[in-house]
Amino acid sequence: MPLFAWVALGFFLVVSLAALARAALRGWNAWRELRAFTRTLSAAVDDLAQRAAATGERAADAAEKAARLTATVARLQSSLSRLALLQAAAGEAGALFSGLRASVPRK
Repeated sequence: MPLFAWVALGFFLVVSLAALARAALRGWNAWRELRAFTRTLSAAVDDLAQRAAATGERAADAAEKAARLTATVARLQSSLSRLALLQAAAGEAGALFSGLRASVPRK
């Protein structure tokens, strides 16, 4: 084989190995990026799951607090109606007392 053919074959082998090395390096970098992305995505999903669980707990607490609030409002309404009744009774007693005081002579 002539020298030119050997040089062309050597050039072809060097270029082929360089292309193969570059493709392997790009593949390795893509693999590393994929692993990093997977770790980041896994961490984000775990964080989202924890936040969802915390939100569920807060929703349950809110429902419990709403039930307590409803019971408290019912007790408040009962107390307000009792207060209105006591105020009416006190008003009647005050009017009766004022009437009695008016009928008692003063010195």
